[in-house]
Amino acid sequence: MHTTSLFLLCQLLQPLRSDLVSIESLSQQLFAHISFQDGKSNMAQIQSLFLPEGQLIRFTAQEMVVQSVGDFIRGFEEMVATGELTSLHEVEVRSETKIFGHIAHRYSMYESRFRPEDPEPFEVGVNSIQFVKKDGQWFISTMSWDALATDSKAFREALDLGH
Repeated sequence: MHTTSLFLLCQLLQPLRSDLVSIESLSQQLFAHISFQDGKSNMAQIQSLFLPEGQLIRFTAQEMVVQSVGDFIRGFEEMVATGELTSLHEVEVRSETKIFGHIAHRYSMYESRFRPEDPEPFEVGVNSIQFVKKDGQWFISTMSWDALATDSKAFREALDLGH
């Protein structure tokens, strides 16, 4: 392999700082729109972060649920409207992002609280977020997540506290 070809390959493998900044910004916006207080949700704002064909995939104890962004927003807003969910505060506690060309993947560990001041999260989880760069702009194409209630046996076992 020629030195020039090797140099070009290395350049392709090195994500641009601006790409990483864009993905970080999208991730921060996602958490900001998911979080809300006093029954006033901004969830509809996540639509602009996703490709029109974007999907959200969540796992429950019983099943895997695959939804379009619009269906996810409608379900979330219904929980807010009926009072089933009056506030939510999610924060990313650790992440790792890998970028290659026009695609990126981010593992994102998060904690969920009902209010920011709650001392302990009621749930912890991991997001697997896929990004694509379209026309020079990054979008979320798919977000999958799985979570554990912090009072569950599975959570305690994951922390090796279940004994």
